[in-house]
Amino acid sequence: MTSYPSDIYEPREKENKYGQVYDPLKKTITYVEDVTKLDDEVVAIENELGKEPKGTSASVKERIASFKSLAGATVDLIVAKLGCIGIGTANPTSLLHLAGGTTTKAPLKLTEGDLLTTPEKGAIEFSNGRICITNKADCKAIDRTSDVALETVTVENTTDETLVWTGSMPANSLEAGNVFKLHADGIVSSDSASDLITIRIKVGGVTKATLVSAAKKLDEDHWHLEANATQRTIGATGSRAIHIDLSIDEVETSVNAVVEIDTTANMDITITAQWNNADVGDIFDLYQAFMQYKN
Repeated sequence: MTSYPSDIYEPREKENKYGQVYDPLKKTITYVEDVTKLDDEVVAIENELGKEPKGTSASVKERIASFKSLAGATVDLIVAKLGCIGIGTANPTSLLHLAGGTTTKAPLKLTEGDLLTTPEKGAIEFSNGRICITNKADCKAIDRTSDVALETVTVENTTDETLVWTGSMPANSLEAGNVFKLHADGIVSSDSASDLITIRIKVGGVTKATLVSAAKKLDEDHWHLEANATQRTIGATGSRAIHIDLSIDEVETSVNAVVEIDTTANMDITITAQWNNADVGDIFDLYQAFMQYKN
């Protein structure tokens, strides 16, 4: 549909509230003030909008202009030239253009359902807690990265066990088969060989892996954490297969196990660091940390 006061206007074939029938063969070419056919169309639109037909003006041009500036009007759906559809935006620039979301309303939300029996290229689906997309023949879950550390976290001159990173995993947020990975790294220095740093990995506040540095003076040596896990079952006695590699300089530890995880309770994954002495040269830095949900 094109815009007045120029171009070609083709009325819709429909019946309005008052029984007027739009003839799809009628066309108004260019703009002519108070053209009868056009005036009938505008009256029908005014009726649908709840406006008084012709209102305070007999000018078709002025009445059409008023449609674009209704006081307090909200754009719901716009079908523009070239087939662009806008939802919440009056000027769509793509085939489907959604307005931005707010703190209480997402721009797009999928309702969970069953996956297609026969995958279709380009299909996006939400099923069993996973958002999947089919690029060719199989529907695959989309990777998601969360809880990215944006600042360096430092632990120095204290013997307190200090939280340096948290990966949020709320209660009841997992499905059986969820796979996730964790990465963290940084550097560590000690004042002397007797100053030791202990790194702990916890799930829901329960320690799952611990590593203590070697009895040697550290000088901006690296520490590194890689972990991956598969949630096998869910519930109060859910099971999770875990693999954790943790290293401080040349000292390493690994954990390979199937552990019980209560998925109905908070499951936040945390990293803590703790010095055995509070010396000036004892400095632990976390540079990077993030978690990836693989499905």
